[in-house]
Amino acid sequence: MREIASNINYSKERKRLSGSFFTPKCIADFLAAKMLEFCSIKDSYCVLDPATGDSSLLTSFKEIFDSQSKTYTFVGIDTDKEAIEHSSSIITDNAFFIETDALYPFGKKDWSEIETQQI
Repeated sequence: MREIASNINYSKERKRLSGSFFTPKCIADFLAAKMLEFCSIKDSYCVLDPATGDSSLLTSFKEIFDSQSKTYTFVGIDTDKEAIEHSSSIITDNAFFIETDALYPFGKKDWSEIETQQI
């Protein structure tokens, strides 16, 4: 069982300046279970976390999927390089972590601008 507290130790000031919030394990577990209630029963899942932080939510999904022998792929996105490095170290299989802003992954263009263009 993993610790409740994040392994990323940011000062209160750094959290305030960056807007960082790390989801407690009990909430991540609850959210993962609730989200899966809305999915049809599958053997394979792909989960995207657009603000992965310490990957608390992805870790909760991983625990559920591993206990049920489900296959999965995770994609975690965060602007914080330290968060990406941490997440990459704790979830090593079937996971991709990207250091970018999920709202503006292509610089100043947002997703609505990208939808109307061919990439």
